Amino acid sequence: EMNAALAGKKTKYWHRVIYPKALGNREVKALRQSVHLTQLAFARVLGMSLSTVRSWEQGTKQPDGLARKVLRSAMVKPALLEDLARA
Repeated sequence: EMNAALAGKKTKYWHRVIYPKALGNREVKALRQSVHLTQLAFARVLGMSLSTVRSWEQGTKQPDGLARKVLRSAMVKPALLEDLARA
């Protein structure tokens, strides 16, 4: 079953994980600026390091996994970042 799952086939116990489309560096920066946060404040809200946010905005790294989902969700509902800041 594992071989089938690794080949991208759906099996009884294994399902292929589909990640959301990657965000570009301009999208990350535009999101941060739209909610009027500094890079440091944005990093704290997301629970990331300042260097990670800088890397995303400079295009040297891209958000992955859960970070992508959170950022994509925040693009649709910016109030999500306020909720995360309170958490």
